[in-house]
Amino acid sequence: MNSKAITLTELIISSIIMTVILAGIVSIDFATRQSGQGTSRSAIVAMRTSAIMAHITKNAQLAKGDIMTPAYVVTPSPTELNIAIRQEVRDTTTTPPDTSTHIWVTYTYFFANRTILFCDNSPDETTLCISGMNLGTVETLSAQLFNDPATQQLVLEVTLTNRYDLTVPTDPINNPQMTLTSQTSPSSYSQ
Repeated sequence: MNSKAITLTELIISSIIMTVILAGIVSIDFATRQSGQGTSRSAIVAMRTSAIMAHITKNAQLAKGDIMTPAYVVTPSPTELNIAIRQEVRDTTTTPPDTSTHIWVTYTYFFANRTILFCDNSPDETTLCISGMNLGTVETLSAQLFNDPATQQLVLEVTLTNRYDLTVPTDPINNPQMTLTSQTSPSSYSQ
């Protein structure tokens, strides 16, 4: 018999070893792809949620108001939530400023389709934004007003929760969820 030939036993053992090595490589590749997909989905949720919150916060920081002319009005109803923010149209030189130089920007969140619409020139604080810019869909949007005892200022607190796919339950890898909260106080009129 030729001593350089491979026996059937050696062939079977080497096949088993190669199968185990290939199974390890495939499982590492699968785990890496799943991890990358989960990270990518988390990044998408973070970007969407942060962009909407930044939009709301930016406009809330531009708010002007005082006791007589509130900077924020939050109006909840069974079908929607309306957040109205009073802003100056232009710089005024009168003291106190004339309230007719203000506009209302509004955010309306519709519970049924989870959509947030933005209108940058609403006629008043109670008008719903029904044909404005669509900021996207989110799981929940809530807002509340309270007085900060330390600063004696009105505070608008907005909480936004979003996830990758709103039609399926939350999952840390396949359907990540993110919640952001922002608190903002308006600029007061100088007296």
